[in-house]
Amino acid sequence: MIADAAEAKRIENLLLNATQPAQQLQFDGWLLRLAHNDVKRASSVNAAYGSSLPLDEKIEHCERVYAENGLPPLFRVTPFSKPAGLDEALAARGYDRFERTLCMSAALPETPAATRQDLRFERPHLRRWLDAAAELRGLSNERRRAEYERLFESALPGFSLIAWLGDKPVACGLTMIEDGYAGLFDVCTSEALRGQGIGTALCVELLRTARLHGTGRAWLSVLDDNTPALRMYEKLGFRPVYDYWYRRQPS
Repeated sequence: MIADAAEAKRIENLLLNATQPAQQLQFDGWLLRLAHNDVKRASSVNAAYGSSLPLDEKIEHCERVYAENGLPPLFRVTPFSKPAGLDEALAARGYDRFERTLCMSAALPETPAATRQDLRFERPHLRRWLDAAAELRGLSNERRRAEYERLFESALPGFSLIAWLGDKPVACGLTMIEDGYAGLFDVCTSEALRGQGIGTALCVELLRTARLHGTGRAWLSVLDDNTPALRMYEKLGFRPVYDYWYRRQPS
């Protein structure tokens, strides 16, 4: 599924840049990302560029590298994966497909209207934001450390945001800016308060901040079965551009 080939390729490059971990190798056009306790995009094979070696040889090489690094081999498959038969080859080797994800984009309005007047927004230091985000998202200490390392070392400008309702943090999110696009990441609302427009208000504030920094469009990725999030993003004007998924061994 590709709605706009040029924008899809552009967003894929933005995604790879925004989620680049310190632990990464290149092998014949593939990016072998080897982060522990981090998001799957930072701990999977991304077959992003040209490929010349035999496909089975490349897959077996990746399996060895991931085993040597104490990680299960995980492949992220996109419409741009090279060679084109990668997904079928992984399926033939018994790799299961899971977590189909939609990449979506939207034009940013000049002055997005606030949707909740009772929220207070804070733009804290990254470590303070991660403390609140870890609580809201249920992150382990290991996952929090891995995310901090990746985000702190990123070359891209980013803006973290916490929404407060009274004296309680109730939602969090992050935007990273590159090439006129704002990427939305880690948007989460307190489970007890979902469905009340808090996540929408947080995203509006994130997009307003991005607009003030000169961006004209935004993008994000969301699981295709996350119906509440999809409904929220569509309400904000986001539309699917392309999809991707993962392949892993059953064991």
